[in-house]
Amino acid sequence: MNNAVKKHFIELLFFILLDFFTVSLCAKDFKILDTSNGLPDNTVKCFTQDSRGFMWLGTFNGLCRFDGAEFVIYRHDKNTSNSIVDNHVEALLSVGDSLWVGTERGLNYYSLMENRFYTCSYITETAGEKELNEAIRNILWCGGRIFTLTKSHELLVQKEERIFTVCHYGKKYEWLAIAPYKENLFLAYSTEGLHLIDAQTQAIVSQCLVDKRVDNNCVLYYSKNRDMVYMGAGIGYKGEAFRIDVERHIEQLESFHLSDIKTIIDYQDKVLFGTDGGGVTEMDGNRLFYYTPQNSNISSDAVHSLFVDKENCLWIGTYRGGINFYSPSYDWFHVLSVGNNTLSHNVVTAIYPEKDYLYIGLDGGGLNVYNRKTGETVVYSCQNSTIAGNNILGICGDSENLWLVIYERGLCRFSRTSHTFKTYDFLSLNKRYDANQVWDIRQDQDGNIWILGALVYVFDKREERFITIDGVERASSIVFDGNMVWISSSHSGMGHRTKRILRIERKEYQTY
Repeated sequence: MNNAVKKHFIELLFFILLDFFTVSLCAKDFKILDTSNGLPDNTVKCFTQDSRGFMWLGTFNGLCRFDGAEFVIYRHDKNTSNSIVDNHVEALLSVGDSLWVGTERGLNYYSLMENRFYTCSYITETAGEKELNEAIRNILWCGGRIFTLTKSHELLVQKEERIFTVCHYGKKYEWLAIAPYKENLFLAYSTEGLHLIDAQTQAIVSQCLVDKRVDNNCVLYYSKNRDMVYMGAGIGYKGEAFRIDVERHIEQLESFHLSDIKTIIDYQDKVLFGTDGGGVTEMDGNRLFYYTPQNSNISSDAVHSLFVDKENCLWIGTYRGGINFYSPSYDWFHVLSVGNNTLSHNVVTAIYPEKDYLYIGLDGGGLNVYNRKTGETVVYSCQNSTIAGNNILGICGDSENLWLVIYERGLCRFSRTSHTFKTYDFLSLNKRYDANQVWDIRQDQDGNIWILGALVYVFDKREERFITIDGVERASSIVFDGNMVWISSSHSGMGHRTKRILRIERKEYQTY
């Protein structure tokens, strides 16, 4: 069999189901990225996506930009004034053409246009302006300004471009977590409870004080899917849930019992909780699903960050397990193979899709008809039908029939209604030994069928009449261009290769 035939072979068949649906994580496969793929460290603390679509990741060993194929790593360089201030990155936020990067040694402003990091400063009550070199825990954008939370539990607000000042709300609070809420409002959790703050007036507009004091660093999240606020305080701590009504009254809910929460995010119509030691918990209505390395392919049970990008892809950052990436498009693809009893042979050479069926040509397995609704496959082969051969290399169709090219057997018509076959043997047209060596088929706008192979044939279905195109042998491809047809062909000789293109115009044949 020649190269023109071999290039059509594929070993596995993937196809897209047109019925889209939402499934639980247990039906999803994650793509895992770790140090073997170029990630500088397998602990990933945070994600963001910039205005150009690049993903940014904060790790224990540098800031990373990911373009879908490769990682670019940014690390501190003591010999360069415009490098990142520290390699341990805890928080990221993309705003316009810039990134705000929270590290263990302070806050950086990164300009995408300049490819440069800038340090930030803040104004103290006693010492004036000083470099902001405290460890950063979180960053958010609200009311046209940046807010950032430090490891020492201070909440800072942007006063000028890279200058911050301490937030004052009537008394000194020990802040543990911050999160965006609605419009110009954001949420802040302190050792005393949950507070709702107006970013423009810098005033607490509502609060819910709690009896149980939490001193650990927390995560706070407003779920639009459930219109609820969730707080997690990490390993060993029970989480909390709150509801805010239209009058901004905050109510703590006693029915929430999840613990060990490190990160929270809405995904599709559910809420995901990343836990320290329990993997990912998926909340779907009143049902909970738990996904760990024991019952899924997630790479770690310690999940420290969750992010949903602009394409609705889910990014999971783990402790020592790298990144777990999931795209909804993964659910569109299903495998047909001998192994799952959906194909009779694994060498697939032709596919013809229709609404409810896939017609699959196999090189050695005949014709398979796969029912998309039932998942069942009907097999037509030389062993159970009148099909002329099992090596089907091309398929096209019309409203009544399928047309198959079968290597060494010629053209075959398959009736959808009667499920019968009729064979057209090209040896009756041409006595050449390779007359039936055919490997591709196309239908033009007039309904004529073009068969490519050792020779090129045109078949008039109404008259059941063939024309052999002179001057072209071993055609490899064909393109219809209005009233012209372009055919490429290749023919091997003694140590050299020649190519021809045939143009057919108004029934006149010209070779170039």
